[in-house]
Amino acid sequence: MGHPRIHHMAEERRAANQAKSRRSYERNKVSIKAKRSVGHREKDHGGVSVGRPHIHHTTEEQAAAKRAKSRWHYESNKSTVRMKRSVSHRENVKSNEFMLPVSTGVECPEVVHSKPAPSHESDPLGYWCYRVERVAIKLDTRTGAALTTFLDGICSSYLTNRNKDTIRDTLLIFTPLQKSIYRYMDEILDIAGLCDEYKRAEVVSRSVLQVIQSVEDILCKAMLGYDDLLTAFEQRELYYQIMNEV
Repeated sequence: MGHPRIHHMAEERRAANQAKSRRSYERNKVSIKAKRSVGHREKDHGGVSVGRPHIHHTTEEQAAAKRAKSRWHYESNKSTVRMKRSVSHRENVKSNEFMLPVSTGVECPEVVHSKPAPSHESDPLGYWCYRVERVAIKLDTRTGAALTTFLDGICSSYLTNRNKDTIRDTLLIFTPLQKSIYRYMDEILDIAGLCDEYKRAEVVSRSVLQVIQSVEDILCKAMLGYDDLLTAFEQRELYYQIMNEV
């Protein structure tokens, strides 16, 4: 048995499916656009995919062209690629340190459970809404009352000790929250559609994403160089500083 469905009307089911499709599209936007672009080219040329003429006739030429394209892509997205690789490496290192866990440098107070979770069997919607609120509480507990102050602290800490691992560890604290909230949103959508509870989950999801994007931006600047982050911080050019002034 799965979750009880409450989409009794065709309009409700259609609205729920549309919302789920939008979420799927946002997650896979790049690959979907690429496939659509290929499909349009095939349609315009009688089903035959026609692009620019290929001039790489030999295997060696094709391999060299791919290497050049990879280098170009890396150079265009160097800071983002390096940032993601460094975070992934940091996560692997920390997962192997069983005896001496690394301090994140960020205070993570224990989250107090104010009330028990509703039953997943008897009240599935209430259960997933409870999980959403747990994410919101964890986020607020870890960032404090003022997000800008929290992010300023991350920058100041790096500018003092020049330790990028502190930024990486902070990022690793929040990425699991993003995975969790996406799952909870899907569960709520399946059960109740575009209800007020789903809209509340969207608000929490945007808050989590804002923190992650802000910390990623700080790490990208730090990986470009100490002076890059210092200049951006002092001139208020970091992502969270710009968004705070909008």
